[in-house]
Amino acid sequence: MIAAYPEHSGDWLDEAAEAEMTAVMDIVRAVRNLRRERNIDAGRWIEVYVATRDDLARHIPAIEQLARVRPLRLVVTPQDAPSEGVATAVLDRATIVIPLAGLFDASAERANLEKQRDQAVGEVERLRSQLSNESFTSRAPASVVQDARARLAAAESRLAGARQRLRELG
Repeated sequence: MIAAYPEHSGDWLDEAAEAEMTAVMDIVRAVRNLRRERNIDAGRWIEVYVATRDDLARHIPAIEQLARVRPLRLVVTPQDAPSEGVATAVLDRATIVIPLAGLFDASAERANLEKQRDQAVGEVERLRSQLSNESFTSRAPASVVQDARARLAAAESRLAGARQRLRELG
């Protein structure tokens, strides 16, 4: 209890190993996020392509177990993976490609995305109209105008996301 706190010498630091494990964690996180965004059952085993120049072959079993993917296919470039009917995530050191065929009801997903897109279009139009009204921007408190601008940016982001996912569905 009275001993001095140990000081580290830095001998145990391995920046390459930390970068490698960061890449593995980013891949697992990206696969899980894509599954959640696309309403793919978290318990279902799915096929995934990972395009990376890093040598992650020794981490395949861990990635497969943590992300619930099998098989996990490591490829060098995204062009080596399927390109139609896929969900993708671009990371710093990898690109994740999930073929979507048979993973969910495409027509129900399309209808849901079209509804989200239409709602976002309506909100964007309403907020743009409100913010282009000189009477509103000059008379409303600055915090209210700033809040409307923030809601517009969020609605535009949702609209872009819905359009991107509709393009991915084909």
